[in-house]
Amino acid sequence: DHGPDFRGRIAFLEDVGEPVYRLDRYLHHLLWSGALSGAVGAVFGAPASFSPDPADAGAVEALLAEFAEKLAVPALSGLPCGHVAGHRPLPFGPPARLDPAEGSLSFLEGLVP
Repeated sequence: DHGPDFRGRIAFLEDVGEPVYRLDRYLHHLLWSGALSGAVGAVFGAPASFSPDPADAGAVEALLAEFAEKLAVPALSGLPCGHVAGHRPLPFGPPARLDPAEGSLSFLEGLVP
């Protein structure tokens, strides 16, 4: 197995400049391959950055919501991380709490030892 192990973890997914049909294919491949088996949450970058056409943001948002529903885990979309202007750092590894109702992802431990 050469991919990351998402068991018990929150998966962060984002892409830049891909047509909606490709995003759909990528996300379904992740589902069908079992790559996200055991994930406890999903966090997506800014939907407007996923596609090269800003008018596709609504379609991307709908696709991400459908994906999260099929994955059957709490999900949050629009995190300002990854390949967007004004991005924030996203640490990998520390325990975190995802609260989609509040629109928040918080870290339960300090990020710097």
